[in-house]
Amino acid sequence: MWIVYGGAFNPPTKAHLCFATRILQEPEVEKLIFMPVGDRYDKPELIAAKHRLAMCRLMAQHDEHFEVSSLESDSQAQFGTYYSLMSLQKLNPNRQFAFLTGADNFSYLTKWVEAERLLENFQIWVMPRLGFDCAALLQQEPLLQKNQSHLRFLNFLPLLDISATEIRRQIANGAERVDALEEVVMAYIKTHELYGAKL
Repeated sequence: MWIVYGGAFNPPTKAHLCFATRILQEPEVEKLIFMPVGDRYDKPELIAAKHRLAMCRLMAQHDEHFEVSSLESDSQAQFGTYYSLMSLQKLNPNRQFAFLTGADNFSYLTKWVEAERLLENFQIWVMPRLGFDCAALLQQEPLLQKNQSHLRFLNFLPLLDISATEIRRQIANGAERVDALEEVVMAYIKTHELYGAKL
């Protein structure tokens, strides 16, 4: 199985790397693909996709089973997760795909573009996040109940409380290093003066 780890990665953090590394240990997982959202994604303080893609590639050097997809980053439109996974499936018809997301994003998955088709055709792996009760959400959403066999809640993962907003604030305030970032990622941020960083 190939796991697609979607997200803003604004910036990619040690928490992202920790989760990805742990998920590679699952026996059915052959590869994990980081897939940053494109520039059309509506999220505040989102820097250019080319930089988030480059930082993910730096982070992906940790393991030969990591890969980075520019599928959404290269797109001029925001088609949605279902269409992205279908595109990857067409390129790799003999592979099974699952989408990895956090409980915060999962909490509104039924509102995603083509949510029903996404849930029917792909597995969704959900990472725990503080303050989000996936079991309660499951009881409230008939669409999730209907496709419960395609949901996997990764309760074995640690609850890492790392805030990208706080990381960006530290960088803007002149931090020379940020504990939650890999050194290569921080070096890239400084070199390109992202998030208010200065050389």
